[in-house]
This record gives sequence, C-alpha cells and structure tokens, in this order.
Amino acid sequence: MMAQNDDKKNLPQDPDKLCKTLEVGSLILGVLLTSVQIYTTLRGDESK
Repeated sequence: MMAQNDDKKNLPQDPDKLCKTLEVGSLILGVLLTSVQIYTTLRGDESK
C-alpha cells in the first residue's frame, strides 16, 4: 500500500530490538539537536 510498509518489513519483529532501535534513534536525534545548537551558538558569536 505505502512505502512505509516496506520499511517495516526490514525492521525486526522482536519488540526488544524495536525498543533498542527507538532508543538509538532518539540518541542520534539528541546528538544532532545538540550539535545544531552548538553550531548556531558559535555562528552567533562569530557575527558579533
């Protein structure tokens, strides 16, 4: 039906593995957001 269904086939059906995948995903998101904040802060300091 949708492209998302193909992605779900690749994911393991084991709930524990799914939880770990979500944990890793949120970790990566947190790191990305932190690095973006640091980058914008550094850029803000440069422009002053």
